[in-house]
Amino acid sequence: LRLNSLTQSSVREGNRSRLLFDGVESFEARKRLILGATDSVYLQTFIFDDDATGWETARLLAQRAQEGLDVRVIFDGFGSNRADNEIFEFMRASGVKVEEYGDPLRQFWDINDRWHEKHLIVDNQVAIEGGMNIANEYALGGSGKLVFSRGPEAEMGWRDLDVQVEGPVVADIAQGFYKNWEELTGNAERRAPIDATAMTRNASLCAAQRAPRRGR
Repeated sequence: LRLNSLTQSSVREGNRSRLLFDGVESFEARKRLILGATDSVYLQTFIFDDDATGWETARLLAQRAQEGLDVRVIFDGFGSNRADNEIFEFMRASGVKVEEYGDPLRQFWDINDRWHEKHLIVDNQVAIEGGMNIANEYALGGSGKLVFSRGPEAEMGWRDLDVQVEGPVVADIAQGFYKNWEELTGNAERRAPIDATAMTRNASLCAAQRAPRRGR
């Protein structure tokens, strides 16, 4: 409880989680969630590269935006500096709302003030959190393929971990994204009020209803 008060956070019960052990598993889950979205897709990343993984992700997001979903992307200007601006302009032209944080050329005095958050939030119901950025070295982790984008030689495969979560905790993740969006645009543009406490109550009620009854 003291930790909650110090961090202004809360414990959320009634969540479900699934570990995504490598890039192959995580990016398959991301694609499935994006294509299955019915209302919104929010992505925040430190690195958004313009390699094969970046373009595949950009095209998926553009497709869903053109189909009428609320699709938004936040990327860090320093972390994504190896990507050509063409990939971001492509998404914007397709209806994706794209915002850059901390362009190192325009805000060089804040060079160490980076946003390393990584979120994929779909329909405000499910999210993928963890360490993976949008780049080949992350997506190919677990495939056995070596990645050369980090240097002239690649001697071993890349390894990282994500987790897919559903339940009341997604409301807190979405609020963090909305806060960042508001900082960049001046408007959080929330889709619908999210009541994590109510979601927790509903999850607890459903769990109680599913619990087997003991014989008398």
